[in-house]
Amino acid sequence: TLDKIWAMCDELIEEHQRNGFLGEFAPTIASTGRAFAGTADRVIATAELTEELVNNGDGLKPVENVEVNVSVTNPRNVPFDAELSVVARTLDGRQVNGVVPVTVPVPAGATITRTLRVTAPPVIKEGFRVALESRNRDLFGTDLVIRPRRVLNVKDVPATFTLNLHGFPAVEAEIAKLEGNRLGFTFTVQDSNITIDRAEPWAKSSLELFFRQSASSPIKQIFLLPAPKGGTPVALAAGKPLQEITGFEMTQEWEPLSYTLKVVAPRELLGLSATSDKFLFDFYARLTALGEAHSGGITRLGGKQNSHVNSDTFAQIAS
Repeated sequence: TLDKIWAMCDELIEEHQRNGFLGEFAPTIASTGRAFAGTADRVIATAELTEELVNNGDGLKPVENVEVNVSVTNPRNVPFDAELSVVARTLDGRQVNGVVPVTVPVPAGATITRTLRVTAPPVIKEGFRVALESRNRDLFGTDLVIRPRRVLNVKDVPATFTLNLHGFPAVEAEIAKLEGNRLGFTFTVQDSNITIDRAEPWAKSSLELFFRQSASSPIKQIFLLPAPKGGTPVALAAGKPLQEITGFEMTQEWEPLSYTLKVVAPRELLGLSATSDKFLFDFYARLTALGEAHSGGITRLGGKQNSHVNSDTFAQIAS
């Protein structure tokens, strides 16, 4: 496997370093073959909204400014003064306000977070970005992209969405608000060859759900593993190791070219507050075989592949 190949490469690089053949190319980041210096020792600055902006159905509701948490992580063994410029820009990069300079002293190996208020563009219907910029090449800032979220309202009736794969219908989904601080999910998936891997659920037939109470909350990542006909579906919480979730009610039905998985889950097991009327959500579906096709693939509600660490493209569930 690729992991074993990288392990062999790491051992080879370490042995060459130990014998002085690689000069300044040391130490190395495991499983990459890249030098630590200039790569893994860069100071990283990120930004997140302290509170979600209101989506009024026609884009983002205008606001004068936004409040963001700017976090700076220093992986080095010495302190670092992070000098940043915080700038609001349109999605095509045009600056729309003055520069907000900020200096964040960060101790060695630490992460420091500061809350800043940034002037928003006068028109934010389609969204905008908060850029973290620096002239210091040792400091890397990632932009915060703010866009209108897709809203799925489950307050009075269940919300539905459909996903295609390779241009063909792949998933029909329904989300419902239930009594007792529970949520109900129904997924009909056109996977005609269910194969699962409990050790690496992302490699075979699976449904992957992401929940986040707000933009500043942890992301809860859950795998739903459908079962071949006659079997029992399983829910796994992401982590090392994966942990089976026993508090879900799960039932499954089978058709020749598809399956339907129904799940009832307490909000607390999804990392959600029982009192909040909205949360963020994303969904992936992996199919071994799409209907009568011999191959499958993956389709995503938000369209991006890094939802375990970034909720920019999550939908908002309103209840």
